[in-house]
Amino acid sequence: MDSVLATYARAEAVASEILSDKQQIIELDAKRNQNREAIRQLKSASANSKAWVCFNNTFLQFKSQKCLEMLEEDQKLLDSEINKLHDGLEGKVSALREMEGSDPLKGFNLKGMDRSELWKVTDEN
Repeated sequence: MDSVLATYARAEAVASEILSDKQQIIELDAKRNQNREAIRQLKSASANSKAWVCFNNTFLQFKSQKCLEMLEEDQKLLDSEINKLHDGLEGKVSALREMEGSDPLKGFNLKGMDRSELWKVTDEN
């Protein structure tokens, strides 16, 4: 009886981790979209202009080019964090399905093709 409860407790913990990772991905994706919008606006601004930036509760004024560099660096960090969460999510979902006694998901481990692979496929046709 205790082993059944322990199994359910482990499954519940993994499911909770999956849900929190998904929520974190949603929040990071929203930040990434806001950064994209800001980058687009800054690219249309003149090179010598300045932009206001909010850090915590403080507004600071920087050159647009400096703001653009900071946002692009932040964008790279957000992308890597989202990719890391996605990669960890695959293992957690597989572990949960195994605990539940379900078959593994088919096609869950698929990766997109890079340019060279896509070129080879389209070039042969």
